[in-house]
Amino acid sequence: LLVACDGPVKQPMVAIVAGEPITLEDYQAAYADHLKHPTSYDSPEVRDAFLDEMVNHRLLSKEATKLGYDTIEVFQNKRSAYFNMCLRESHYEQVIAPQLVMSDSLVREVFQYSKEKRHLRHLFIPDSLWADSIYQWLGKGGSFEDAAQNLFQGTLGESGGDLGWVRWEQLEYDLAMVAFRLQLGKHSRPIKGQFGWHILQIIDTETIPLLTEQQFQQQRRNTLILLKKRMGESISNNMISDLMKQADIKLHTDVAAQLSQVLGRIVPAAESLENALPTQTGLKEHEHKLLIDNVDSRSGIVLAEIDGEPFTLEKAVYAISHIPRQILLSGFKPTLDHLFRDELITRDAETRQLGKSGTLSHSKTRLWEESQLSRVLGKRLNAGISVSSQELDSALAALTPNSTTSPPAPLLQEELRKLRIKKQTAVVTAYRDSFWTTADVTIYPSVVNDYYNALLEDLPKSNKDI
Repeated sequence: LLVACDGPVKQPMVAIVAGEPITLEDYQAAYADHLKHPTSYDSPEVRDAFLDEMVNHRLLSKEATKLGYDTIEVFQNKRSAYFNMCLRESHYEQVIAPQLVMSDSLVREVFQYSKEKRHLRHLFIPDSLWADSIYQWLGKGGSFEDAAQNLFQGTLGESGGDLGWVRWEQLEYDLAMVAFRLQLGKHSRPIKGQFGWHILQIIDTETIPLLTEQQFQQQRRNTLILLKKRMGESISNNMISDLMKQADIKLHTDVAAQLSQVLGRIVPAAESLENALPTQTGLKEHEHKLLIDNVDSRSGIVLAEIDGEPFTLEKAVYAISHIPRQILLSGFKPTLDHLFRDELITRDAETRQLGKSGTLSHSKTRLWEESQLSRVLGKRLNAGISVSSQELDSALAALTPNSTTSPPAPLLQEELRKLRIKKQTAVVTAYRDSFWTTADVTIYPSVVNDYYNALLEDLPKSNKDI
């Protein structure tokens, strides 16, 4: 497994395609992303099929490269935006993750909090000095309700800053720890949040009796994952806040207004923010194409200067693909803020040389490139493929042989979709198979299965260790 065309390599290989290896590290990176989808699961059969798919992507991408699809400007811009996203992931893993220090007692504490609720009200103050002033005023007998009425307009002011009942996981880490440690009726010191400062007060609590050791051990892993996520967000937000304060950002408001108008026409105003999953990113494919088409002639225009370097409209348009959809639906200002935050993290990662050749960012980007190029080639191969009425009638007759009535419209559409996919798959498979035998492909599925089987054997032990 350690033999490549130019000598030994450090990483075990899971396949060799035309003399080029697919390493176990490549497979791990791609398979981890695959398993993030809610409907995905792990099994030896799934692993083998996924490895075959990786080989197919490499074969098809090589053919797409020969046809020059990798030189198309839109593809290159998408590739650059994806690589920057990988850089930010590496930044988190190498800069933020090492700072996540947690004890067994903290995990137990958060586990208990995850089963409780707090009736909470708060004051939000953008400035730390102002927040300290209000805190001192409250300490001298000032009214929480009066402060809320002065700070908030509408319902939040009228209710005295009442946020209702909240759970630990609904709050930022620092806010959650203060809120769930705070005594009933007391107000907190100012706490720094992502967008400003908060003063909290607990109106009521709903506490579940202390849970058993057995219950804790059963749910320990989920609690640890939740704790790491929230703590990581807190550390990241603090670092990003510092980067934003240090950065010199000069926004071209006229260009920003144009981008805001275009996004306003593309992003569905009727789409509910609550329906956007936290894992959803960016615009949908047809929405992003509309955005690219709308700004194509103005792509070189500078949206902002960040520390003297231009941040173009073109770069913003492709970076939007990796912004959480919840942010996009929240409005243009949060979207713009997130664009600048991502750009500053990307630049910090570059300064730390996290994107140098041979890193995981390059490996993941190559896998993305192979997947996208094979998809583009597949679309070109399937252009013009249609299903005839005779083919549809034949399929329906086989499906309902004794029926004398016309099938319902949904059944017709579903069968038509299946037939089209079947024909498209056959075309791509035949094309791939035509050069499979000459491409010199060797696959080592046992390397994959041995690795993941060993992980599964060690899983009970890893659940006991923090």
